[in-house]
Amino acid sequence: MKVDLKNKKGFTLIEVIISLSIFIIVMTISAGAILSIVDSNRKARAIKSGMDNLGFALESFSRNARVGSGYSCDLTGAAVGTLCPDGSISFSHIDAYDVAQTRRIGYQFTGGRLYRYINGGSPVTLTSPEITIDSSARFYFTKTESQPRVIVAVKGTTGARKYLTEFSVQTSITQRKVE
Repeated sequence: MKVDLKNKKGFTLIEVIISLSIFIIVMTISAGAILSIVDSNRKARAIKSGMDNLGFALESFSRNARVGSGYSCDLTGAAVGTLCPDGSISFSHIDAYDVAQTRRIGYQFTGGRLYRYINGGSPVTLTSPEITIDSSARFYFTKTESQPRVIVAVKGTTGARKYLTEFSVQTSITQRKVE
């Protein structure tokens, strides 16, 4: 049986090699783009997780301080009512939910973290390890007429290793009851 090669349809070896080369180039570029998107997604998740944690810590502080009394720029409450318009790394107040009004809740920025103390006891870390708070973080306690006001200014970084992102957050708390 004779095969007529002139009428056969198909691809030559060179056409197959060229089309495979083009396919490999397109797939390499596409894989690079996909890896870049995955990397950006990881960074966004790391930032969101850190900022959610910081937001929770500041909200916890705000909720307690807003209804508290006996504000002080130190953990012990030794200087109740003393203002710290230049800022302090610590702040405390009397817990409004304590009927006896003897429980003092203190907060302090130290070692890159925000800590909470109850009656000067053992510290509880309010921020996660993925957040590093800068040493410039401060509590500012002022009074406008008889209305106490606390401003919390926090700078730092969040994320993990190569996903580090700087942040700067400030919140203001005004006491709900007038002393």
